[in-house]
Amino acid sequence: QREVIVTVVAILVGAVTYPTLAQTPQNIAVTNQNTVHIITWTDQANLSGETYNVYVSQVPITDLNSSSAYLIGTQIPEGQQSYEYQLFTPFESYPVTYYYAVTSTVAGIENTTIIPGKNATTVGEDGTTTLGAQMIWFGKGGFPPPVCDGDIEEWGFFNIIYLDPTSPVNKITSGEISDAADLSGYLWCGADEEALYFAADITDDYLENTYPFDVGDMWKGDAVEFFLGLYDLRPSDPRHEDYGFTSEPDFQILIKANAGTDLCFHVYTNGKRTPGDMGITGTEQWCGPRILGDLTSGYYIEAKLPYERLNWDPALPPVPHPKIGWVLPCNIMIDDTDTPGGVDREGQLSWSNHEDAGASWDRPDVWKHQVVIYALTPGPPPPPPLEIPTDINVINNQTVHTITWHDVEGLTGETYNVYMSESPITDVKADGVFLIGTEIAEGEGSYEYQLYTPLQPGGDDVTYYYAVTSVVGGIENTLIKPGINATIVGESGITTWGLAAIWFDDIHISVPACDGDLSEWPEQLSVYLEPHNTDPIITTTIISPTVNGYFWCGVDEEALYFAANVTDDYLENIYSYDDGNMWKGDSPEYYLGLYDMRPSDPRHQDYQATAEPDFQIDIKANAGTEPCFHVYTNGKRTPGDIGITGTAQWCGPRIPGDLTSGYYIEAKLPYERLNWDPALPPVPHPKIGWVLPCNIMVNDCDTPGGPYREGQISWSDDPDAGASWDRPDVWKHQVVIYDPTRLADYFQPVPTTLPTNIIVTNQNTVHVISWKDATALSGETYNVYVSQNPITDLNSPFVYLIGTQIPEGQQSYEYQLYTPNDPVTVIYYYAVTSVVNGVENTTLSPGINTTTDGEPGTTTWALAMVWLDGIKFHPPTFDGDLSDWVGYPRIYIDPTSPDNRITAGVIDGPQDLSGYFYYAADQNNLYFAADVTDDYLVNIWTADQGNMWKGDGVEFYLGLYDQRPSDPPHDDFQVQPEPDYQILIKANAGTGPAFHIYTNGKTTTEGNPTITEQWCGERIAGDPTSGWIVEAKLPYEALTCDPVAYPQVIRPAIGWVLTTNIGINDTDVPGLGERQGQLMWSNYDEAAASWDRPETWKHQVVIYDPKMFGPGFPPSIPTDISVNNNTTVHIITWTDADGLAGETYNVYMSESPITNVRAD
Repeated sequence: QREVIVTVVAILVGAVTYPTLAQTPQNIAVTNQNTVHIITWTDQANLSGETYNVYVSQVPITDLNSSSAYLIGTQIPEGQQSYEYQLFTPFESYPVTYYYAVTSTVAGIENTTIIPGKNATTVGEDGTTTLGAQMIWFGKGGFPPPVCDGDIEEWGFFNIIYLDPTSPVNKITSGEISDAADLSGYLWCGADEEALYFAADITDDYLENTYPFDVGDMWKGDAVEFFLGLYDLRPSDPRHEDYGFTSEPDFQILIKANAGTDLCFHVYTNGKRTPGDMGITGTEQWCGPRILGDLTSGYYIEAKLPYERLNWDPALPPVPHPKIGWVLPCNIMIDDTDTPGGVDREGQLSWSNHEDAGASWDRPDVWKHQVVIYALTPGPPPPPPLEIPTDINVINNQTVHTITWHDVEGLTGETYNVYMSESPITDVKADGVFLIGTEIAEGEGSYEYQLYTPLQPGGDDVTYYYAVTSVVGGIENTLIKPGINATIVGESGITTWGLAAIWFDDIHISVPACDGDLSEWPEQLSVYLEPHNTDPIITTTIISPTVNGYFWCGVDEEALYFAANVTDDYLENIYSYDDGNMWKGDSPEYYLGLYDMRPSDPRHQDYQATAEPDFQIDIKANAGTEPCFHVYTNGKRTPGDIGITGTAQWCGPRIPGDLTSGYYIEAKLPYERLNWDPALPPVPHPKIGWVLPCNIMVNDCDTPGGPYREGQISWSDDPDAGASWDRPDVWKHQVVIYDPTRLADYFQPVPTTLPTNIIVTNQNTVHVISWKDATALSGETYNVYVSQNPITDLNSPFVYLIGTQIPEGQQSYEYQLYTPNDPVTVIYYYAVTSVVNGVENTTLSPGINTTTDGEPGTTTWALAMVWLDGIKFHPPTFDGDLSDWVGYPRIYIDPTSPDNRITAGVIDGPQDLSGYFYYAADQNNLYFAADVTDDYLVNIWTADQGNMWKGDGVEFYLGLYDQRPSDPPHDDFQVQPEPDYQILIKANAGTGPAFHIYTNGKTTTEGNPTITEQWCGERIAGDPTSGWIVEAKLPYEALTCDPVAYPQVIRPAIGWVLTTNIGINDTDVPGLGERQGQLMWSNYDEAAASWDRPETWKHQVVIYDPKMFGPGFPPSIPTDISVNNNTTVHIITWTDADGLAGETYNVYMSESPITNVRAD
């Protein structure tokens, strides 16, 4: 009776018309793959023919009209119920937390109702964005469409694509391009409901294209090529290996660079339309030189191509019209002809740096890139702005270059750094790029740079390039966009000698010890003073013919440093350091202004004391290790001069006890010791790039016990140089704080316990990480780490170990961007650490042993050899129960798959022979597992017999060595140090000996190890037709059967890539001793020769850092569920999930077996 009543009520309720509020998609969920989020839902009930939209936000979505939500997927058809979303951003990669919502649309009307937990997620999903170039949306809800008039200022707001022949992320695919001045440029693309839009700003030393738009040879002249797929490429979609032409068409769209306002488009389809290429009419364009009439000025392009003009083949369906959220595969190339009247292309530059990028006309899979149609509003909190200065320019006055720029919009309180190089700057951390200006204030927008050189005499002809970066909160944005914040044309000039004030960073140049050993001070970086006027730089005021010497100065964040090597016929100074008369005895004098003097700044005519203080710093030449400094300020401080304590020094005769041998000085003066007048502000601390006004004098007293100075020489030859104590304008000279990397070659390497100079060479699917070994260590090894975020803590859950035990001296590591998941585009950061006697130095120093700029790349799938670390993954029990392996990565081998190959005999299908296979390893053992479908299990051979391969069994071909990407595969089996093995496991061995190891005759005996553990037998005990299970452990010691071939035990480690293949041998006739079929994982033509030639194996397994599998992997689920049935009460019991702590449990019920707790 109750059931009938409920049914009636349900019918009555169903007859009620609910408001729109109840009609939404349901059961929204997200599968998180870090850079890809897969949003799933159940379609809205009671609808037909509807489509769905997907939205994202960095805050929970409650209202689609909020500026925090933006559209990422449109017109998703009924029944699809999922949307793969690559976390693309038009900005640099960064970590995010995203929320999602799904809505339905019927007949063009969207139901914008949001019900949290139903069609909107309430829990944020973490992830890392991927840089995706912007295809600008000019359609409904987007930006105003551009006017094709050659004024590209309207495109300047949008993110750009920059192509540069010197950049490692681009590629010269044809001919020669000498530099960015020969060919480079900025490019944009856009779309609306009706057309595609293109723009370009190209630097080209001559503009020429002699071919009309409707001639197929138009690519032989100056032209821009946009390779574009007019379809939505989702993350798991493979790229086309050939041009598509129906639902997913690919096009090569050429734009003639000198077409003016005449027709400019020629479109190619690799022969997939009829005709295969076509000059396009009905377009709009402006294509011509930047400066009208000047064909050497570069060129601009603005052009509009309606979609309907691509429908020239009536046999094919109309081309799709892109929409917001679409990701379109893309490449861009620039064709170059620099010869007036030239009829052939002389060079070609590609955005894609794929090794086969030159085949973009034929293979979309080499395009590599994509453009993304972003919604107009990216939602708060907004992605980080492109925090770089813009409009860099240089005013060239020969010996002075004035660098100007526009500050970053939207920032406040930021400062700017300026860099210089003799080559175009694409990376401010690269060798040969030097910091020349720091902490330049917001609003200043310019920097005067005197072209100083640390080596005499100067006057060299040079060509310099510049870059400007912004710094906020002490964090520098080192992003370089040539032409935006880095110059692409070199500026010529003439250098001026500037004595180095050596910057002791203790990374490139060690802080001196102040011990009288002047070997730390290179003579090339000194100034030499002697008492005659034949040198145009060095003269004398009061001539003392017996004094001459070398003088240095240096700085760091905390102190000034001075050194001198002086020839003097008698060393005497009877005055104490705190006596104002100390200048009357032997003493060098450093006249120094503690401020940055730019070229146009006038020199002080009197000493200053506040923002730009001037000092006369005297050093007593015979002070020994006692205080030696007396500082004078021409009365501008109170007191006007003072003896300084709290210093470090060594001042005395070259030969101890011999006062006629000359003298050495090394002394350190902390800045804070100059702050003796509390009424004045603290003195400035000089920085890299500063130019400090300076003079140097030497006082001489040659009379033992003499009370008065007998001579003085001056670096400055100003007629009034003797008044240096009074007038800084007569000092004449200056010292320059050069970037220490510019001077490092003159010094012994600084002993370090960290690796240094980390850089990455980017080959897209391979990143080569290089560094300099720690100079203070010996016998150390190195580890390499990767992350999708800058690495500041090795214990972070998203920092992964990828290379271990890299020996001293190797200083590089080739890293194939392997992943156990589907391939994706990534941005990776790296760190390198040193290990001594098993103890790792986990100190991280950004820019030193960790990269600060992300490197883009594309991952490659490789099966995991799971590392059993005893924390996340544990060794299995050898009992034939593969529940220990649940969730582990595995490979499925199927005779019907084109990825596998039948290499012997006949296999009738997956039911005859197929299976899943697993690898694992730890510090002592290899582990193997297999779950094989086989219509009959038989192997009459024993494990010690070489014919064991003739019965049912699995063969694991394995190279027990770490194969780096550039290592060639072995064409024959090898012994140590890179041994190859054919490891056979007998399928019906039970718990008895199961292994037979072949080495292709490279050892005196074949391996038949018995120090193994295994369970090999039928899935269902006693049923040989049920298939079979293998679980087996093989100690590394078991692989050293021949002590000559294998003198030591090899133990793989995290990060290793091991070459491999798997073969399954099949015998289906009881008692038969012959193999009837063999199935291989490798589909190589000659895979059957795997026993002989490892090069045919084709595959590899990777020992990933266990952390790479994320939290909750392997699946931590409760087990052993059972039910105690008391009719009206069911008591559900289970065993808690292993390896968790503090967790709670939910219980679900259904009238059907439960396979998904979210199911109806």
